Amino acid sequence: LIALGGEHLVTYPLFLAHKQFYPDFTMVHFDAHADLRDGYAGDQLSHASVMKLCLDNGLEKLVQIGIRSGTEEEFRLRQTDHRIIPASSIEDAADALEESEMIYISIDLDYFDPSFVPGTGTPEAGGGSFNDFMKFIKIINEKKCRIMGADIVELAPDLDNSKISVAFAAKVLRELLISAHLNS
Repeated sequence: LIALGGEHLVTYPLFLAHKQFYPDFTMVHFDAHADLRDGYAGDQLSHASVMKLCLDNGLEKLVQIGIRSGTEEEFRLRQTDHRIIPASSIEDAADALEESEMIYISIDLDYFDPSFVPGTGTPEAGGGSFNDFMKFIKIINEKKCRIMGADIVELAPDLDNSKISVAFAAKVLRELLISAHLNS
């Protein structure tokens, strides 16, 4: 299952559903934000808390790629929680995965530099490129990691009159579908 969503919170019910069928898998999280808060704006169910919700409900391994924004508490949690693997590069993220490991990939489009995807709600300068993403896909294909689910979230087409964000997201989806098919 590859889901397309708006707010990143859609990952949480998808995680819970996949957990029923696959009790042990790794979440690979592409994002500019840590999403490890206990809540945001008075709401525990938030795009800013989605990965914390997954960890609190049984996620045992979270590989985070591209994180460049978060609270002091979120960065402290990333350093102290053994289930979280902060990856400083695509290679570090891929190295955190075992051969044939079962993975769920969650892609918040603000992982990418906003020059590539301006149509997202919370852009952060300095993100990854499509080539970075493809490098990751190549490595996990070589490792024969099994993509058992994925989501692509935080696309806001109305914020991008050029529609380049939609085309970019479609290309990311295409490559995920191809990769998932190759390793199924």
